[in-house]
Amino acid sequence: MFQIMVSSKRARAFRLFASVIAEQIGYQLDGYSRVYMKSVERVVLNGFMHIDSRSLESLQIFCDDPHPSLVKGSGRSKEGFSLFGLLNQTATVGGHKMLQKWMLAPLVDRGLIDERLDAVDFMLRSEHEALRQQQSLLLKQVGDLGGVFRRIKTRSASVRDWCSLYNTAEAFLQMHARFELDRNSTGDLPALISNSVRSGNPLQLSATLRNVIDFEESRSEKEVIVRSGVSDALDQARDKYQDLDNILTEIAYQIQEVHPTIAPVTVQYIPQVGYVVCCDSATTIPEFVFQFQEDDTTFFYKDSCCRDLDDSIGDVFGMLVVWFLLA
Repeated sequence: MFQIMVSSKRARAFRLFASVIAEQIGYQLDGYSRVYMKSVERVVLNGFMHIDSRSLESLQIFCDDPHPSLVKGSGRSKEGFSLFGLLNQTATVGGHKMLQKWMLAPLVDRGLIDERLDAVDFMLRSEHEALRQQQSLLLKQVGDLGGVFRRIKTRSASVRDWCSLYNTAEAFLQMHARFELDRNSTGDLPALISNSVRSGNPLQLSATLRNVIDFEESRSEKEVIVRSGVSDALDQARDKYQDLDNILTEIAYQIQEVHPTIAPVTVQYIPQVGYVVCCDSATTIPEFVFQFQEDDTTFFYKDSCCRDLDDSIGDVFGMLVVWFLLA
């Protein structure tokens, strides 16, 4: 009998996993074509109230209405008239999702409920009007950290993502400083706010990002630019890449002097291919080893100069790409 019960639980667990994978349940799974289960952990729900879907619907805690825009909202819904819609004054994506979690699984612990109410009461006091307005403005600078971290983890983060992470850290830093100032003037903060101020280290994150990434240059170039001095290997590869045009022009001039009978040539660097001599017409010079051609007027060859560049400078762009992938 015991074996049958274990088997039944295991079958239900596998069915649950299959449903999660098939339906991509949970906002944190959005954007993934395939989901893998990394581990299974036990979640203790003793401190939360379970509310079934019928109760949520009948009490109008949540209400999904079809999106009014046929273009932007095709296949999506928006929050209708509901308790969540009335209470939702959040300014960030993370705050919106956190409020959803709170209302889906309300607390049953009196002490924790009082902590939340104390924090709300503190922020709603008339003497804290300036604090509330300032924190509201700072919250608008907080990005969708879930999406940012997801793209960083998959090495697909853009300049905008890194800027968003830095701006978020700076916003949290200013928010913490403002709360600390209030603590020094009033002598106390609600436990929930005090704990949030002490948790995390936005100062270290902000300083690290600022010291590693040149945000002004990154915005201008529309790609992440690492500051000089962070990596000697990166600096050397970048210096070689930036000086490449001058080197290739000089090599082309030398080739032209050695072989004055051929048409004007250029020396080009092609990632993964290396350094090649580009000619307007086919040539029979023995030293030139044919590589490939693009059309009837573009022929690529390698000579001793190109092979020397392959050995001395190498695939410098590939080095930069590898550095960023391994960073």
